[in-house]
Amino acid sequence: MLHWNAVKFSVVTLGILLVGSEPARAQHQDISIYSSSSFGGALVGTPAPGVNPVFRNDALCFPTACLFSSTDPGIITPSSQDGGFFPVAPGTDVSIEVVAIDSAVSVKVGAATLDAVGSAATVGTAPGLHVHPIYQLIVPEDEAGQYAFHFRFTAPGYEPSQTFTMLLSNEGEVPTPTPTPTPTPAPTATPSPSPTPSPEATPAPTPSPGPTAEPTPSPTPTSAPTPPVTPSPSPRPEPTPVLPPNTPTPIAPGTPTPTAAPVTTPSATPTPTSTPVPSRTPVSTPLASPTPGASATPSPTATAAPTVTPTPATVAPIASLARSEPRARGDQLVFYYDAREGFTSFLNVANPGPLPVDVALEFYDFQLVLRQSSTHAIPAGGTKTIDVGSLVTSGLPRSAGLATAVAVDGAGMPVTSAGLAGNFTVANLGTNSAWGGPAPARRAFRKTAGRYRPAAVGTVIDGDSVVLEPLLPEQLDVATYYNPSTLEPAESGGHQLIFVSFADVVGGAGIAAETSRWRVEASRNDGTAIPSSTWTARGVDVSDLLRVAGDGIDGGAGRIGLVARPSAATVRMAFFQESLGTFATGYRLPPVLASPETGPEGETGMPHARGDQLVFFFDAGAAATSFLNVANEGDEPLDILLRFYSSDFSASVELMATIPNGGTRTFDVGALRSEGLPEGPGVAFAVAVDEAGRPIASHALAGNLTVANLATNSAWGAPAVARVAVQSSAGDEYVPAGRGDRVDGTTVFFEPLRPKNADLAVYYDPATLEAPELGGNRIIFVSFDDSTDPLAMRAGQATWRLAGSRSDGTTTTADAYATSGVEATHLAALAGARVDGAAGTLHFEVEGSSDSNLMVYFVESLGTFATGYPLPTGE
Repeated sequence: MLHWNAVKFSVVTLGILLVGSEPARAQHQDISIYSSSSFGGALVGTPAPGVNPVFRNDALCFPTACLFSSTDPGIITPSSQDGGFFPVAPGTDVSIEVVAIDSAVSVKVGAATLDAVGSAATVGTAPGLHVHPIYQLIVPEDEAGQYAFHFRFTAPGYEPSQTFTMLLSNEGEVPTPTPTPTPTPAPTATPSPSPTPSPEATPAPTPSPGPTAEPTPSPTPTSAPTPPVTPSPSPRPEPTPVLPPNTPTPIAPGTPTPTAAPVTTPSATPTPTSTPVPSRTPVSTPLASPTPGASATPSPTATAAPTVTPTPATVAPIASLARSEPRARGDQLVFYYDAREGFTSFLNVANPGPLPVDVALEFYDFQLVLRQSSTHAIPAGGTKTIDVGSLVTSGLPRSAGLATAVAVDGAGMPVTSAGLAGNFTVANLGTNSAWGGPAPARRAFRKTAGRYRPAAVGTVIDGDSVVLEPLLPEQLDVATYYNPSTLEPAESGGHQLIFVSFADVVGGAGIAAETSRWRVEASRNDGTAIPSSTWTARGVDVSDLLRVAGDGIDGGAGRIGLVARPSAATVRMAFFQESLGTFATGYRLPPVLASPETGPEGETGMPHARGDQLVFFFDAGAAATSFLNVANEGDEPLDILLRFYSSDFSASVELMATIPNGGTRTFDVGALRSEGLPEGPGVAFAVAVDEAGRPIASHALAGNLTVANLATNSAWGAPAVARVAVQSSAGDEYVPAGRGDRVDGTTVFFEPLRPKNADLAVYYDPATLEAPELGGNRIIFVSFDDSTDPLAMRAGQATWRLAGSRSDGTTTTADAYATSGVEATHLAALAGARVDGAAGTLHFEVEGSSDSNLMVYFVESLGTFATGYPLPTGE
């Protein structure tokens, strides 16, 4: 049985576990906080909360302890007078204090948990305060009743409010048992000969701008990014922009910042002066606090409007060069950044080539109007970090946007290089969380004799005879999103769908806004289909789950598919991000490939977004927990077998589940420790099985994962690795197996995943991050072997040749490193103490030949600000 204290604190900090299948319900009226006098007096709250329903969370509901929760009512501070009540003075920090509380009740406000008399937490700053605490009740599964929470509000300069009594009631959530749905059986380590369906709820997230916060100077390439921890910023009046379609109604500024554990911030060093790029002139007129996705039409109250520039001639997409997945290295890097109020970003560029290069960075706002440009000399093997927040002080608008990086020659013209690489970090200063990933890279091609070939190093990219390859995925996948109502509000960056759509400009490597159109296909975790719709994006469009897929997705987890419609864009992509407080994940959505390409013996170097077997890394260490999400994207229900292996594959635990067509399911790895799964990292496999429990090709499985570090209150996540079942065809070719075909491990088998290399473009200075034992930086190797029994995996073997260097290009390592099974190590263990004291880069090459399936992940964190992702592979 689970140790419920561990589960409780995991849930309190990780609301992603909250129920994904709870029914839609009316919102509770928020508690408005006023004062009894215009010159102080006492705080007054209205209306009284009374009985407050809390809802069962199936993912954490066991006979002896079941979690019931709700995020209503919210707490707000109106900015206008109401009858005899007066607004709380602007800039006043308001707190909630426990007067009395039932032992089964706890309340989470940001990162603070209130469960004892006298405990208190700041809920935000007037007048724009609007927060939804998480009210939690933990009682036996079959126990129903009303449980009291007595509290009051306090603020400097005011007398405390009256004491409120809230009764958390789970009476409607403990029904008389019925034949269906069947409660989820406890995990068992004994395989079952036939699948035993057991539906289970899955959780959900929400995107949005964060509260007002001013970024501070940040790191150079020799240090880690240091987003400031801002307690509860005071709101400041902002002009209201005119909003176009696809833009949500703005939420009042001053959304409270959840309180987080203090983060040790390394001292920042000055950002080196950059040299302007001679060939391009950025627009210098500032935008008045634009909102991503906002109309190009300026607000009547804005103090300045963007300079109107002629529409540039753009390059038509060349179908023969189009790719679904970007490269790890290329001639142009594309970075998403967020410089809105309450956000900051760090962009990292690496030059892994043998010669120094000058790299031009161009920064575009959300409408892809060029705002700033600069050049940076990067030595061979060196790296460069750009603090986007520091650019705001020199005129970069407070906007989300894109930056591009390309090598330039002495005249400032964009040229091909030996291959640039990069990554980025976006920090949410309102929730003290972060996410990031590799920078998508594109290669340049020259047209010669009617054909396009890779351009030689040093060739000018003119957008005519030499062009950059298009990135045009046909379908993207959010395999599983958590219940939006259990995440941070959209306006605080709780769940975001970020669309990027542009065309290349004739005459260089510039970009211009272009329109992309998507058919949105969504369903809830129980398989209920949400009516399909169309989403149109242009430039950089920061949206959220509910705006894109509709309010029908709220109240439960689910999945979203995006199918591209014809457009003139040469690049289209999307990012997905979700967070609960400091626990956040984010990544570029993986493309769904209609017919995956395979090499000799059916192998591939790149995983897929959808397939017949899912592979998940997980961490079930003493200070970690993980959640694995499986989606059935087919048109019929599937029985799914999951097998969880320890790091050395010496122990395993097996689960069975039935997932309806269009449905999703979340699995809490932490709950398996009591079933024999050893503590520590491991790997899990999911596959559809027939009525006899044998694996079959389904063409329908997709997934993603969340790993939470409970020592630093941070998280990271990534898509699951999907493998396709293949069989030999004429001419020694391999083709996908037919749907329903049995996977026997010999004639029909899962394609081997055998990348030849992997790239860690830039890591931050390890000395400025958390200690390795706290997960400050981790390199995670996964290697496993298939067998003739497709359900029995073994620890694989691989030797990686390492090539590392510091930000100044000096070598850190050129050694080999042997791995087996699942190994979580860190930079210093790989490259020695030379990695400390500076940022750097690390390249991995498979030495010799390996028949094992291979993956590499990278994670780093500074306090609650953490990122993690699978390392991109080359070709």
